[in-house]
Amino acid sequence: IYYDLSKQDSALTMYNQAVKATKKLATAPRSLLGSIHINKGSAYLMQDSLEMALNEFNQSLDFLEINSRNYWIGHLNIGVVYKRWQEYDKAIAYSEKYLTGMQESFNVENDYELAPAFNNIADVHFEQANYTIALSYYHKAIQQVIPSFREEKDFYKNPDLLKIQIRGVSAHLLDFFSSKAHTLSLLYHKSKEFKDLEAAIKTYKTADELIDLMRQEHTEEASKLFWRKTTRTLYEKAIETAYLAKNYGDVYFFMEKSKAVLLADALNEREAQDKANIPLEILQEINALQKEVLNANASEERDEYLIKKEKLKVRIKSLEADYPAYYQFKYNVEIPNLEEVKSKLLDDSTAFVGYFVGDSVIYAIQITRENELVHRIRYQEKDFFAAQAMQQWAELPKLFETTYKDSFLLYNQSLTELVWRKAPSKINRYLLAPDGWLNYLNFEMLQEKPFTKGQYLIENNTFNYTYSATVSQYVAQKRPRAEGQFLGIAPIEFTNFQNLPHLLASKESLSAIHESIAGTCLTKSAANRQNFLKKMKNNWRIVHLHSHLVLEDEKMPFIALADEKIFLSDIYPLNLSRTELITLSACQSSVGQWFEGEGLSSVSRACTYAGAQSVVASLWEVKEEAAAALMAIFYKNLTNNLPKDEALRQAKLKLLKKDPAPRNWAAFVAIGNPAVMEGLVGETRNSWYWGFAFILLVVGLWLFRKKIRFNIF
Repeated sequence: IYYDLSKQDSALTMYNQAVKATKKLATAPRSLLGSIHINKGSAYLMQDSLEMALNEFNQSLDFLEINSRNYWIGHLNIGVVYKRWQEYDKAIAYSEKYLTGMQESFNVENDYELAPAFNNIADVHFEQANYTIALSYYHKAIQQVIPSFREEKDFYKNPDLLKIQIRGVSAHLLDFFSSKAHTLSLLYHKSKEFKDLEAAIKTYKTADELIDLMRQEHTEEASKLFWRKTTRTLYEKAIETAYLAKNYGDVYFFMEKSKAVLLADALNEREAQDKANIPLEILQEINALQKEVLNANASEERDEYLIKKEKLKVRIKSLEADYPAYYQFKYNVEIPNLEEVKSKLLDDSTAFVGYFVGDSVIYAIQITRENELVHRIRYQEKDFFAAQAMQQWAELPKLFETTYKDSFLLYNQSLTELVWRKAPSKINRYLLAPDGWLNYLNFEMLQEKPFTKGQYLIENNTFNYTYSATVSQYVAQKRPRAEGQFLGIAPIEFTNFQNLPHLLASKESLSAIHESIAGTCLTKSAANRQNFLKKMKNNWRIVHLHSHLVLEDEKMPFIALADEKIFLSDIYPLNLSRTELITLSACQSSVGQWFEGEGLSSVSRACTYAGAQSVVASLWEVKEEAAAALMAIFYKNLTNNLPKDEALRQAKLKLLKKDPAPRNWAAFVAIGNPAVMEGLVGETRNSWYWGFAFILLVVGLWLFRKKIRFNIF
């Protein structure tokens, strides 16, 4: 278990204890010690301690029976060590010893047990730039795992995974496909044959199909670690290959799929019941179907396997209607294609801009109704630190009167030139899907052009954020209108929490909002955990939360209520599908811990995946007075039938005119569906309307009794 979790020091400690325990047992077979030495060598190999690994593998041979499976596995692992040392002749020799030994000792000609040796030999030829030979061996490795594919001679072709039975370990097969695809892309650089590039893209798509199948059949609790280690790198290489081919549709496809996998895995099976409120019997049913698929895959009954796999697929699809949040997180792999993005998410004035942040390269795709463009941007560590510094300076009061002014403007200009590409002139609205460290950057405060105090991008453009085009399509779905109009939650005082100051202005803030939009409020002691969860079961068009949000190191963010904390695990089970807007008027409510290969863990994202159509949340710490002023204007703008992102923009521009420093206006961003909220009614407007109607009624009755006639000109 420690080995699978990449905790190799702990694994080695346990292996050493196993060696001591085994030596004390007179009846313990010597082969057990051999197996433990193989495992110790594998742990050292994971740590790149190659000499220690080689020593353990060699020791294992002294304890193992000659011609046993583990005896030959020891030879195979020694070959891996020599491959790491770039002693290629020895690496191939030991891999071939494994193949010969397995074939002669166990009469194995074609079997998934031979696949690792073919893969090792392929890796050696890959590292020597013998790409064609490497491809032939990757092809052989794949054939060992897929019996029905063994007659295929053309290594440019790939199996149809939806119609075949997969033998062996899917994770290894994914590695084979990934290596084959990468080899094909490098072969293109030597051959300049476009067919190599096309074949690489097709192979990456086959790998992607395998990832989808693995997600549906995966039952291990350590699955998050697997996705973090594997999929992120695979999709980056796939994006790079599609970019080389100038196939921007596939660039978009792989960018979307990377986010679909990483965000979806935020719910794993162990936490599904708590976070998605799925009954235990349904989870058990899904697990039983998964086991049936795995068992059928291990048998020779191909038809039974395909029937079981289709049954599992249909059952999972049914979760979409009954448990949409869980389905969106865990299983949804259908993404809108480019044409659907253009027709359903964009209009003539809107562009979609998506990012993928690699180790040293950023890919940015810009999609309009007319075309799509992709930019490959090289960045350095200093650019990442510049973004961090800008965000910290943006929180300073009167920024342009401080000594940080020149540095802020300089960093701002450099980041704008790095990550921003303006769309055609008729485009003035951007749907942004950031990635990696770009999640912490507010694009609205980037520079339109070099300036002393302005001009910002927000002054001529409207920005709406999303987690992906797939998520945008999901939140854009039309739903019945909620029964309640507005729910406001403001604890105001936080006597149960140390170091959390009272938010005394939040009561006045809710009152100001009520002048525009009437509703129900929970304040002070009423804003407690029990009431929050109870009220959130009702349907509300708008939920406004004014509180503290706390980010603790290596812990999930939480929202402070009057008595207790609200965690992400409390938000995921909520059914917010009819909620048109959630406003998180709190510090850093759109920020959370970034998990490599998984994504951003934030309250705003939790609200989106609970079904909320849009969220307004903050990127950094905000002052209570500034937040209250912004929200009052924002809600007033909503009642004037402005789209949500434009209503927020206009509120920001009003504050920006008073002080261009980002602190007062730039913290909050609009996420999700920006659609206009029609029919919002405020308390003042409501009482005035009925009062005026009553006066008209009284005057009308009096005129009727007097029978006064009058003309209307």
